Amino acid sequence: MTNRERVKSILHYEDYDKMPLVHFGFWTETLQLWASQGYIRKEIAENWGDGNSFDDEISKILGFDFDWYSVFHPKLGLLPAFENKIIEELPDGTKKILNGEGVITLYRPGAGSIPADVDHLLKDRKSWEQLYLPKLQWNPDRVFKADVRVNGGMVPFEKGGMEFLKAIKDNFTMAYIVEVYMDGSGTGLQWKVRVIFLLMMNHCSMKSLRQMLKFAIKQ
Repeated sequence: MTNRERVKSILHYEDYDKMPLVHFGFWTETLQLWASQGYIRKEIAENWGDGNSFDDEISKILGFDFDWYSVFHPKLGLLPAFENKIIEELPDGTKKILNGEGVITLYRPGAGSIPADVDHLLKDRKSWEQLYLPKLQWNPDRVFKADVRVNGGMVPFEKGGMEFLKAIKDNFTMAYIVEVYMDGSGTGLQWKVRVIFLLMMNHCSMKSLRQMLKFAIKQ
């Protein structure tokens, strides 16, 4: 079975030959260390990127089946995202930065790992309704402005990504329509994410896909 066939079988509760081993990238410092120790070529450490050919090479060396970034990623997050800006710069060069998700993180000079969270704009129902809920509404850009991995690079869905997905051997792709809405009761805060999967056959045009998406949102 191919990795694609395995994933499809697992998601449809069908038989599969093995569970795919998937990774989600590597720290740059780790790759540089491996290169200095002779485990990988220096070229790999300098040019690695999620989903590119160097990523594929590392996957083979370590025994991974693929990188999670090798799939179609609709824009599921905040749209538009918060503006990234420096909140405070400390004497040692460390910066407190507000990122696109509304999280204030601590960036230390020379550190390549995930920065520590020190504060959040989301604190209560009021901040949820005023700051976040408007950014979690349906927008066609969540699909059409999303990126698709094409031959080791990322291509916008509406500028070649759709055509690439339509050409895969299974002769279909999935378009994800995401509607995020809040359903609260009392003082509790609950939010649900509804994902509608549409099977887009190979004859489907960009125009007809847009019509399908508009129809799905109304359901």
